[in-house]
Amino acid sequence: TRLTDGPTGEHDPAWSPDGKRIAFSADRRRDHDLTFRSNLYTIDVASREITAVTAGPMSFFTDPTWMPDGRTIVALGHRFPSHAASRNDLWLFSADGSDANPGGGRNLSRAHDLMPGSGMNSDVTIGAAIRVIPSPDGAWLTFTAPIQGAYELFRIAVDDGRLERITDDPHYISGWDGIAGEGI
Repeated sequence: TRLTDGPTGEHDPAWSPDGKRIAFSADRRRDHDLTFRSNLYTIDVASREITAVTAGPMSFFTDPTWMPDGRTIVALGHRFPSHAASRNDLWLFSADGSDANPGGGRNLSRAHDLMPGSGMNSDVTIGAAIRVIPSPDGAWLTFTAPIQGAYELFRIAVDDGRLERITDDPHYISGWDGIAGEGI
């Protein structure tokens, strides 16, 4: 069943923990073909009602992931603070749309010199898709990022942005997954 009918494609679908909504990214602006922007939305599967989660003319947010509480969405992105030379950070947004304004949301990784979700190339293995995995209690987000020529696993505390490096060697973590339990 087709759920959306926007003027452009929708990307990065992610089911809510209760299975009633899907978060996705799209550029639904009238002039979507003139500049590259992306915002987050949710759609209620039963009613097909779409709610904007982010908004603003200078927004670029992708890869939504639901937090276990079903009230918060984490995403990669930025608001073009340096125009074209911007970097991705981890952001938290309210899934109910209350952060859908140019200043909404919370940039969780701003204080760290990392670029979560950026890629790294290898001629030995292909890279895995971007992923951010919340811990079962929602206290931590696990992700990969390049650092000093390696591509390592990190986790960041949702409450205060405290960063912990999980792997520490010249790795190229090209694929990984998280399972519920201690340490995630």
